[in-house]
Amino acid sequence: MEQKEIQPLETANMVLVITQNKELVKYTNKLKVQLAKSYIAMQRAEKLQKENITLKNTNEKLEQENHILKNCIQKTFEVVNHFFSFPIDRFKRIVDNLIRKLEK
Repeated sequence: MEQKEIQPLETANMVLVITQNKELVKYTNKLKVQLAKSYIAMQRAEKLQKENITLKNTNEKLEQENHILKNCIQKTFEVVNHFFSFPIDRFKRIVDNLIRKLEK
């Protein structure tokens, strides 16, 4: 937005004073609108920032849980291997195939 330079007032010329006053009122109203839009945008940015932090924390917790679950699954494969002398790779393929069938 282009800003006009406000000229010094000539108090002897009342028409000029009134005209400049109207220009000031218009300009002030434009500034109020811009301020309101800026305030709304700042509130939205703060809200999104809080949501982002929450999502990052949730993601971190899920990654930790995922890591724990992967370790549990790996330990399960090892136990099956030791107890039943069943090859881990073959058992993993069987489990993967079962999961794929369940997902369909």
